[in-house]
Amino acid sequence: MGMHQGLRFSLRAYVPVGNASAPARTAVYLNAGNIPYLNYGTAYIFIMYTITKEVYFCYGHRLMNHPGKCRNLHGHSVKASISIEREQLNDQGMVCDFSDIKDSVEAFIDQQLDHNFLLHKDDPIIPLLTANKERFLALDEHPTAEVLSKMIYRHLKQSGFNVSQVVLWETASAHACYREN
Repeated sequence: MGMHQGLRFSLRAYVPVGNASAPARTAVYLNAGNIPYLNYGTAYIFIMYTITKEVYFCYGHRLMNHPGKCRNLHGHSVKASISIEREQLNDQGMVCDFSDIKDSVEAFIDQQLDHNFLLHKDDPIIPLLTANKERFLALDEHPTAEVLSKMIYRHLKQSGFNVSQVVLWETASAHACYREN
Protein backbone atom coordinates (compact mmCIF):
# COMPACT_ATOMS: atom_id res chain seq x y z
CA MET A 1 0.00 0.00 0.00
CA GLY A 2 1.38 3.42 -0.90
CA MET A 3 0.42 7.04 -0.31
CA HIS A 4 0.87 10.02 -2.62
CA GLN A 5 -0.71 13.41 -1.80
CA GLY A 6 -3.46 11.79 0.27
CA LEU A 7 -4.23 9.04 -2.23
CA ARG A 8 -4.07 5.42 -1.22
CA PHE A 9 -2.97 3.04 -3.88
CA SER A 10 -1.58 -0.44 -4.06
CA LEU A 11 0.49 -2.21 -6.67
CA ARG A 12 -0.13 -5.90 -7.21
CA ALA A 13 1.77 -8.24 -9.49
CA TYR A 14 -0.19 -10.89 -11.34
CA VAL A 15 0.31 -13.47 -14.06
CA PRO A 16 -2.50 -13.92 -16.61
CA VAL A 17 -4.59 -16.99 -15.83
CA GLY A 18 -3.74 -20.06 -17.90
CA ASN A 19 -0.39 -18.70 -19.07
CA ALA A 20 2.29 -19.48 -16.51
CA SER A 21 5.06 -18.48 -18.94
CA ALA A 22 3.67 -14.94 -19.44
CA PRO A 23 5.55 -12.13 -17.71
CA ALA A 24 4.04 -10.77 -14.50
CA ARG A 25 2.14 -7.51 -14.91
CA THR A 26 1.55 -4.72 -12.44
CA ALA A 27 -1.97 -3.66 -11.60
CA VAL A 28 -2.61 -0.26 -10.00
CA TYR A 29 -5.52 0.04 -7.60
CA LEU A 30 -6.61 3.57 -6.68
CA ASN A 31 -8.90 4.21 -3.73
CA ALA A 32 -9.58 7.98 -3.79
CA GLY A 33 -7.89 11.35 -4.07
CA ASN A 34 -5.57 13.11 -6.45
CA ILE A 35 -2.26 11.91 -7.89
CA PRO A 36 -0.29 13.43 -10.76
CA TYR A 37 0.93 10.09 -12.12
CA LEU A 38 1.80 6.53 -11.29
CA ASN A 39 4.63 4.56 -12.85
CA TYR A 40 3.03 1.60 -14.63
CA GLY A 41 5.91 -0.43 -16.00
CA THR A 42 7.57 1.84 -18.54
CA ALA A 43 4.51 4.08 -19.00
CA TYR A 44 2.94 6.69 -16.76
CA ILE A 45 -0.71 7.07 -15.89
CA PHE A 46 -1.65 10.70 -15.37
CA ILE A 47 -4.58 11.39 -13.11
CA MET A 48 -6.41 14.65 -13.77
CA TYR A 49 -9.69 16.32 -12.93
CA THR A 50 -11.65 17.00 -16.10
CA ILE A 51 -14.77 19.07 -16.72
CA THR A 52 -16.66 19.39 -19.99
CA LYS A 53 -18.79 22.29 -21.21
CA GLU A 54 -21.05 21.95 -24.25
CA VAL A 55 -21.92 24.85 -26.56
CA TYR A 56 -24.10 24.90 -29.64
CA PHE A 57 -23.89 26.92 -32.84
CA CYS A 58 -24.74 26.87 -36.54
CA TYR A 59 -22.61 27.46 -39.61
CA GLY A 60 -22.64 26.97 -43.35
CA HIS A 61 -19.80 25.66 -45.47
CA ARG A 62 -18.78 23.54 -48.36
CA LEU A 63 -15.76 21.36 -48.98
CA MET A 64 -14.26 22.21 -52.34
CA ASN A 65 -13.09 19.21 -54.34
CA HIS A 66 -14.97 16.78 -52.07
CA PRO A 67 -16.13 13.82 -54.17
CA GLY A 68 -19.52 13.61 -52.43
CA LYS A 69 -22.40 15.91 -51.58
CA CYS A 70 -20.30 17.92 -49.09
CA ARG A 71 -18.92 19.87 -52.08
CA ASN A 72 -22.32 21.63 -52.23
CA LEU A 73 -23.31 24.57 -50.06
CA HIS A 74 -24.88 23.26 -46.84
CA GLY A 75 -25.05 23.93 -43.13
CA HIS A 76 -24.85 22.29 -39.73
CA SER A 77 -26.24 22.80 -36.24
CA VAL A 78 -23.36 21.52 -34.12
CA LYS A 79 -22.42 20.79 -30.54
CA ALA A 80 -18.89 21.46 -29.31
CA SER A 81 -17.82 19.59 -26.17
CA ILE A 82 -14.88 21.33 -24.53
CA SER A 83 -12.89 19.45 -21.88
CA ILE A 84 -10.61 21.31 -19.47
CA GLU A 85 -8.30 19.49 -17.07
CA ARG A 86 -6.11 20.19 -14.05
CA GLU A 87 -4.11 18.11 -11.63
CA GLN A 88 -5.33 20.14 -8.64
CA LEU A 89 -8.62 21.88 -7.94
CA ASN A 90 -8.63 25.63 -7.38
CA ASP A 91 -9.47 27.28 -4.05
CA GLN A 92 -13.17 26.93 -4.88
CA GLY A 93 -12.81 23.16 -5.34
CA MET A 94 -13.20 23.41 -9.14
CA VAL A 95 -11.13 22.87 -12.25
CA CYS A 96 -12.53 26.24 -13.32
CA ASP A 97 -15.93 27.89 -13.47
CA PHE A 98 -18.10 26.62 -16.33
CA SER A 99 -19.17 30.22 -17.01
CA ASP A 100 -15.54 31.21 -17.69
CA ILE A 101 -15.35 28.56 -20.42
CA LYS A 102 -18.72 29.62 -21.79
CA ASP A 103 -17.82 33.32 -21.88
CA SER A 104 -14.53 32.71 -23.69
CA VAL A 105 -15.73 30.16 -26.22
CA GLU A 106 -19.03 31.86 -26.99
CA ALA A 107 -17.30 35.18 -27.68
CA PHE A 108 -14.98 33.42 -30.14
CA ILE A 109 -17.77 31.40 -31.75
CA ASP A 110 -20.05 34.46 -32.09
CA GLN A 111 -17.28 36.46 -33.78
CA GLN A 112 -15.90 33.74 -36.03
CA LEU A 113 -18.21 30.76 -36.56
CA ASP A 114 -21.85 31.10 -35.54
CA HIS A 115 -24.20 31.82 -38.45
CA ASN A 116 -21.20 32.36 -40.65
CA PHE A 117 -20.29 30.82 -43.98
CA LEU A 118 -16.93 29.06 -43.73
CA LEU A 119 -14.88 28.57 -46.88
CA HIS A 120 -11.40 27.65 -48.02
CA LYS A 121 -9.52 30.82 -49.01
CA ASP A 122 -9.36 29.65 -52.65
CA ASP A 123 -13.10 29.04 -53.01
CA PRO A 124 -14.35 30.73 -56.20
CA ILE A 125 -17.60 31.80 -54.52
CA ILE A 126 -15.79 34.36 -52.32
CA PRO A 127 -15.97 37.27 -54.84
CA LEU A 128 -19.74 36.77 -55.17
CA LEU A 129 -20.19 36.82 -51.38
CA THR A 130 -18.00 39.91 -51.09
CA ALA A 131 -19.95 41.73 -53.83
CA ASN A 132 -23.22 40.97 -52.04
CA LYS A 133 -21.83 41.96 -48.61
CA GLU A 134 -22.49 38.48 -47.22
CA ARG A 135 -20.75 37.32 -44.06
CA PHE A 136 -18.10 34.64 -44.54
CA LEU A 137 -14.78 33.49 -43.12
CA ALA A 138 -12.01 32.40 -45.47
CA LEU A 139 -9.74 29.77 -43.91
CA ASP A 140 -6.28 28.54 -44.87
CA GLU A 141 -7.60 24.99 -44.41
CA HIS A 142 -10.80 23.37 -45.61
CA PRO A 143 -13.62 24.07 -43.10
CA THR A 144 -14.04 20.53 -41.77
CA ALA A 145 -15.22 19.53 -38.31
CA GLU A 146 -11.60 18.60 -37.56
CA VAL A 147 -10.36 22.09 -38.44
CA LEU A 148 -13.14 23.82 -36.48
CA SER A 149 -12.43 21.74 -33.37
CA LYS A 150 -8.75 22.74 -33.70
CA MET A 151 -9.70 26.42 -34.01
CA ILE A 152 -11.80 26.29 -30.83
CA TYR A 153 -9.10 24.33 -28.98
CA ARG A 154 -6.37 26.83 -29.88
CA HIS A 155 -8.52 29.84 -28.98
CA LEU A 156 -9.17 28.41 -25.51
CA LYS A 157 -5.51 27.44 -25.07
CA GLN A 158 -4.45 31.01 -25.96
CA SER A 159 -7.04 32.28 -23.46
CA GLY A 160 -5.26 30.39 -20.69
CA PHE A 161 -7.41 27.28 -20.35
CA ASN A 162 -5.75 23.88 -19.94
CA VAL A 163 -7.79 22.29 -22.74
CA SER A 164 -7.53 18.53 -23.03
CA GLN A 165 -9.75 18.21 -26.12
CA VAL A 166 -12.51 19.72 -28.18
CA VAL A 167 -15.06 17.41 -29.77
CA LEU A 168 -17.28 18.86 -32.50
CA TRP A 169 -20.47 16.91 -33.19
CA GLU A 170 -21.40 17.67 -36.80
CA THR A 171 -24.37 15.32 -36.64
CA ALA A 172 -25.88 13.17 -33.89
CA SER A 173 -23.74 10.24 -35.04
CA ALA A 174 -20.52 11.88 -36.30
CA HIS A 175 -17.93 13.91 -34.49
CA ALA A 176 -14.32 15.07 -34.80
CA CYS A 177 -11.93 15.50 -31.90
CA TYR A 178 -8.83 17.69 -31.60
CA ARG A 179 -6.27 17.42 -28.81
CA GLU A 180 -2.55 18.03 -28.47
CA ASN A 181 -0.41 15.60 -26.50
